[in-house]
Amino acid sequence: MKKPLLLAAVFLSQLALMPHAQAVSPTPPKAVKPGQSPVPAKPSKATKPTNLNNLTKLPQPAMRDKWAVLIGVGRYYDSEIGILKYASSNVLKVAKVFVDPDVGRFASNHVLVVTQDKANKASINQAVCEDWLYKKAQPNDLIVFYICMRGAPSESLDDWLLLGPDSTLANKGQTAISLAGMLGDLRKRTQSKNVVCLLDTQMAGSNAKDGQGFGQILKKIAENSQTTILTADENLLHSQNSPNGASSSFVEYLTEGMKAGGGTLSLDTVAGFINQSMVKDGLTQPQKPALLVTTANADVAKLPLGIFIKNGLVQDSSGKVQQALTEEQKSLQEDDDQDQDGPEVDFGPYMKAMKKAIQAKWVSPKGFDQKKVVTAFSIQRDGRITEAELVESSGSADIDKTAMQALKDASPLAPLPKGSPKHVQIRYKFDYQVK
Repeated sequence: MKKPLLLAAVFLSQLALMPHAQAVSPTPPKAVKPGQSPVPAKPSKATKPTNLNNLTKLPQPAMRDKWAVLIGVGRYYDSEIGILKYASSNVLKVAKVFVDPDVGRFASNHVLVVTQDKANKASINQAVCEDWLYKKAQPNDLIVFYICMRGAPSESLDDWLLLGPDSTLANKGQTAISLAGMLGDLRKRTQSKNVVCLLDTQMAGSNAKDGQGFGQILKKIAENSQTTILTADENLLHSQNSPNGASSSFVEYLTEGMKAGGGTLSLDTVAGFINQSMVKDGLTQPQKPALLVTTANADVAKLPLGIFIKNGLVQDSSGKVQQALTEEQKSLQEDDDQDQDGPEVDFGPYMKAMKKAIQAKWVSPKGFDQKKVVTAFSIQRDGRITEAELVESSGSADIDKTAMQALKDASPLAPLPKGSPKHVQIRYKFDYQVK
């Protein structure tokens, strides 16, 4: 059986430019002193409205090259995690600004978009890092991650766990992506000190009220991995939605700050603008963005994300860029809008019927005492089972084969319930026991 590609990677084509905006001039946060732990940037006091384009822009050295990975997950199969609104829309909005030749100046084939079902632990670790960044990025390159996912603290409170679509809160330690591990490995494998993580996450679950101590997690991660983190909320609780459009407030002000300065304003200046803008908004729930820097990479905060690269641009800077959203990108946008605006779907009855249908087709071989097979697959709206893959082998090729055959024979299942997304991803365990 041909192994399906799990990663939905969209290498961005040229996209339409957006006009520069005017905003309030921020006061950049102070750089961290030698020996200090990472500290959050504090909002500056209110100032008179100023055009960010009029700020003095210091000449910046050209970067050898730069890369961006944009990850968004808004739907989860574990109902306890909850929905994260506008995740895919956020990713696409950031992507447009990044590949804008007059703002972000990222080459379009250096921006990787990963959303929804394909943003699982295995795909991120293998296809994004092992097969892409680790092979292409070099020590002096700029590497930027934008992450819009729900998350949860590790049991030891020393790591922030990014929840993929198939993650479960009950088994988060095994199913989620370790932010500390991902950033630490990235820093070690690429030897680049110019690693920036734009973290637009929200605490999983609807009962999260007390974020005390969660801010310390990010400080530890930034310090141990020697990377720079700009977080939408220092307590890792909230990701407020913008009242001005289909995105989070963090993304709205991040992109506005970048466009207003033509991509040449430093990261700490843009961070200060985001912070001040959210204070002015008077959000219904407290959200405090923070820029975390360490002595090992304090200079990164002074770099603009739109820094020029030495080997030039794929696009010219004339501003005549045609909008070319691919069908896959349009689908991501449509899915995001449909899933967030519609009512939540009760998958309970469907999952029971699915289990019964698959079990009816499974004929396990004889001669074994107890075995377990874990598979992963997608169910399309019409009930077809696709992208079936073995996740955890039983140790017996015969039993593994019967499990995969059962999925094939059970397809198609009943159509997904009304209001479902185009497809859902399932982790399914076959238990073989002799009684």
